[in-house]
Amino acid sequence: MGLLKGQGFMKEFGSATNTMCPRNCICNNLKVTCPRLDDDLQNIPANTKSIILQQELVCEDVRLQRLIKFAQKSHIQLIGRCVRSDISKTFLLKDLINLSTSNITANLASNLQLRTKRASSFHSNYGLYLHNGLSKTEGTVIVTRANLLLEGTICDRYWTLTDADVICRQLGFLSASSAKGTTNGTTYKAAVITSLSCKGDEEIIDQCSLTWIHPYRTCWQSMGPATVKCKTENHNLKFPGNSPVNCDFSYGFCGWMKNGNWLWSWNGGKGHGGYVKSGKPFIFLHKSPKEVYLLQGTLTSPTLISSSSGKNIYISFSASKSYYFRSILEFRYRYIDEKAYTSISTQLSKVGGTWETYISTGFKAKKEFRVEIYCAMPRYVSVNYGSFGMSNLQVHGAQVAIKNNSVKLIIALSLLSIIPITLVVYLLYRRRQKLNSRANLNLGSDNLSNARFRFNHPRVRHFNLPPDYNEVILMSQQQSESISTQT
Repeated sequence: MGLLKGQGFMKEFGSATNTMCPRNCICNNLKVTCPRLDDDLQNIPANTKSIILQQELVCEDVRLQRLIKFAQKSHIQLIGRCVRSDISKTFLLKDLINLSTSNITANLASNLQLRTKRASSFHSNYGLYLHNGLSKTEGTVIVTRANLLLEGTICDRYWTLTDADVICRQLGFLSASSAKGTTNGTTYKAAVITSLSCKGDEEIIDQCSLTWIHPYRTCWQSMGPATVKCKTENHNLKFPGNSPVNCDFSYGFCGWMKNGNWLWSWNGGKGHGGYVKSGKPFIFLHKSPKEVYLLQGTLTSPTLISSSSGKNIYISFSASKSYYFRSILEFRYRYIDEKAYTSISTQLSKVGGTWETYISTGFKAKKEFRVEIYCAMPRYVSVNYGSFGMSNLQVHGAQVAIKNNSVKLIIALSLLSIIPITLVVYLLYRRRQKLNSRANLNLGSDNLSNARFRFNHPRVRHFNLPPDYNEVILMSQQQSESISTQT
């Protein structure tokens, strides 16, 4: 019986054998293929050259880190992918193997520190993905928790569209379009959350009330695993109501860009939960009482330009907020080639608990500019929490500017398309000229050879020929007569 490479690591990871294969894995020659990663991979053959992991886990998973260390020491190729939950980015396992053990430990430590704060992407102690869906936007909700080596479903007890909204939002979608997603029929029985209760404004399930169970448990017979169908953003800005200067937020954010550690979220309106209620879609900012660090974020328009020179540009919008929400909110604009912002006076301080329309003061833009909505919440203000909603955002007197690069690209493509067309037309013209010249030469030779036959034909009574043709025919007759006389 052979020994596994990296024998000193066997006590931490697994045992070595030539005849056994890890549970739920397939061993073929020098390759081990595992559809999922168990708590520990046991009985890895000693001559293994590569391990293929088909399950995509979070990179911080303790089991995965243990496997990476083992592959480093044993010089085994590790094939698969993992997702960094702090930045929502996918990495190849072979790239992680190339890192030193100290770097991996440092990355894990920095990641755990980042999880305590909310940045431009969602940070949660729980990983989420959709399982067995008919599309990428629907399926059974699977929850992972790396530090406890757990992965399972959410029981759909009291499962609502409000809960589904938070799930889809954490997955990076706009929101949920349905609390019931379509799957391919297979079920995932193990459950790790028996109940999940959200208000609807939360960005991650950490902010909701949930019941976490350990070890695994199956849902009651009257319940099953929770499924969702998520809504994606429509990036076609030509749709009515989806223009950056006339946005009702029915299809998403209308090309406005989010930035900072306090992000605007999207609410589908009727049937969806939240502190702010509306029958139509809207965007909102939310703060929970647990967030006591500095929050800042911006919502920035695409590049705009005045639609008519000399006229003022002003902004109108509808807004509402929950009672306890107090923060710094400001409209401002900035020219593209300048760094300084100019504040736009609005009535944001008067926004109350009902939806009202507000109009800003006017300003004149001499060149291309961008409008920005700046929001900030001071740190250690736990009494300020709730949501601020906005809808029907319009920038009057402005239009989306065409980028110079786009104009140059259009001109270049036009030139590239005109040049070959012109060349083809010229070649066809030259070919036509050559064919016409050849046809004229062939016609002249045919006339000369057939002239005598046509003239002496008995049915020809009168035939006018050109002078040159008459001379040729007369000469040919004289030559034939002289030949007959000699004979």
